[in-house]
Amino acid sequence: SRPAMVEMWKRVIGRASHPNIKIDGYDILSDWAAYVVQLPYYTVNVVNSNPVFQQMFKNGWLADWADYNSSVFYGGSNRYGMGAGPDMTWCSGATYYADKYTMDPKKAKCRTWSPYSVAGWLPAAPETIQGHLLEMLWTGESVLNYPGTDYHILWRKSLIDPAMNWSSYVTTIDIAGELFGLSTIFLGVDFYRNHSNHFTKQSGFSPIIEPGENASASSNASISLSAASSRHLSSRKSI
Repeated sequence: SRPAMVEMWKRVIGRASHPNIKIDGYDILSDWAAYVVQLPYYTVNVVNSNPVFQQMFKNGWLADWADYNSSVFYGGSNRYGMGAGPDMTWCSGATYYADKYTMDPKKAKCRTWSPYSVAGWLPAAPETIQGHLLEMLWTGESVLNYPGTDYHILWRKSLIDPAMNWSSYVTTIDIAGELFGLSTIFLGVDFYRNHSNHFTKQSGFSPIIEPGENASASSNASISLSAASSRHLSSRKSI
């Protein structure tokens, strides 16, 4: 219903405008694995087209990089990436685990790192992140031959058990960030911003008319909500 959608957007916009999570000095949208921020960035136009969300996306990468360079992980620039994926049951008690940002070494669990999350951050700083990915490819530690193919991907590793190999457990939702990010190298960083606004008159979108409403009122309500969202987000200065 419209009231529920309005409330949803208020909360989404409110989180971006007033973040309440900070890692190593960076305000971030979520302390969960990178895909929570990356997937909306590539698929939702109100996210990837707004300066506030764009800055929060970049902050997510900066916090990710800083976290793994801290005393929590000691990972450096070629061993980082806050992700989710297969894990070691003897360590975390689970075969699949979603990592979280933390500045507490006791909460770093199995100290896993996910290069595909780094690739997902590519629009934030293309040249720097490409350098990090090339370094990961050069060291070869996280390079994995995708089962049944001649292709190679950067996949999940653990700092406490470098020999661990998860070649039989490649999860689609987690590798998606790597595919989205790498695609911007040849599609351009603006591709998803330019092609994710599906709900326009040009693309055949018509607002849903609820009982008791007329088309004009419904259209005006949709336009007002969109405009209000933009004004709210744009009113906050870039970080």
